[in-house]
Amino acid sequence: AMAACRTGAGLIRVITHENNRSLIYDKLPEAMIDVYATDEDESDIEKMVNKAVSMADVIVIGPGLSKGREAVLLMRYAMSASKALSKHIIIDADGLNIISEDVTLKQYYHEKTVITPHIGEASRLFDRSGVEIAENIIAAATAYAHDNNINVVLKDCTTVILGIESSEDKCNNRVCINTSGNAGMATGGSGDVLTGIIAAVLAGGLDVKKMQEYKRLCGEGVSESELERESTYLGVAVAVYLHGRAGDMAKRLCGETSVTATDILNNIPVAVQLV
Repeated sequence: AMAACRTGAGLIRVITHENNRSLIYDKLPEAMIDVYATDEDESDIEKMVNKAVSMADVIVIGPGLSKGREAVLLMRYAMSASKALSKHIIIDADGLNIISEDVTLKQYYHEKTVITPHIGEASRLFDRSGVEIAENIIAAATAYAHDNNINVVLKDCTTVILGIESSEDKCNNRVCINTSGNAGMATGGSGDVLTGIIAAVLAGGLDVKKMQEYKRLCGEGVSESELERESTYLGVAVAVYLHGRAGDMAKRLCGETSVTATDILNNIPVAVQLV
C-alpha cells in the first residue's frame, strides 16, 4: 500500500483483519481501511469486497493475506468482482498459494489479471519443479500466460514479463526481459513493493489515444481494445523497471548486501523522477 502511494496512486484502500487496523493507521495514515473479523459472515465479506472493487481502478491481493478461511473468501470475491467489472487485479504471495491449492479460482482469470510469482510460487502454481522453471523461465511464463490468457511477471535474478498483446480469440503473448535491479533485492518484502508499484502505474494508466496514433504512424492498424490490452503489458513492464531502478538506488546508498524492502520503498520517489 505504501509503495502504491509513493508511486502516485491517488487513493488507497486497505482491507485487512481487524487486529491490523492500528498498525495500518500508524504506518500509512493516508489509507482508507476496511476490516473483517475472524469467523466474519461470508455475506458481509462479499459486500465489503464488492464495494471496494467497484470503487477501485486496480486491486492488489495476496501480500500478508495468509491462507485461512477469510483469506480464501477474500480471494474468491475479489477475483470474481474484478472479472465482472473488468478491473485490473494483481495477485501475489499468498494469493498465488491459495490459487495453487484451489484451481477452481482460475475461472476468474481475465485479460486484466496480473500474477507476480517468484520461482517457488510459480512451481506450486504451474505444477512444475522449480529447477525446470529456472532452466527456461521464458518458456514457463509463456506457457502459463498462454494457457490462462493472463499477464505473468515471473521473478528471478532476471524478471520476465509476459503480456497479452492483441487478438479477440486467443492470447498473443509479448515477452519483456527487465534490465534494472540487483541481487540485493532478493529480500523479504521486495515483491510486495513491486505489486504496489504495478498497481499505481496501472491506476494512472497509459494514454491509449497517443499509443493508437503512434501505431498509425508506424503503419499498424490496431483497435482501441487491442491497445487497451497492450497498455496493461506496457504498464506492468514500466513498473517492473521502476522497481529495479529504486532497488539500484538503494544499493548505491546501502550496499547490495544491506538492501531491505523499506530501502527500495524509500527510493521510489527519486526513481519515479528519473524514469
